[in-house]
Amino acid sequence: MNLENALLGLVFGVTLCLVAWRLGVRRRPWREALAATLVYVALSLSLLAAGVGATESITIAVIGSALLVSAWRRFAHRPA
Repeated sequence: MNLENALLGLVFGVTLCLVAWRLGVRRRPWREALAATLVYVALSLSLLAAGVGATESITIAVIGSALLVSAWRRFAHRPA
């Protein structure tokens, strides 16, 4: 990786953060972020161990962790 790519990535990241800040996007609570990270790592490692390719396992793990954590957030605090 050369310096130009690193600087372009930094500029892109800062631009995304500024746009999200101006739109009023709030950060996720730390528990939810930790749960999403742990679910992602577990899914990606289990898919790699099952013989799925690296690109496919990362894609499936990102989508799966987002769906699982959003479902958990939606249904976990519902009164019975």
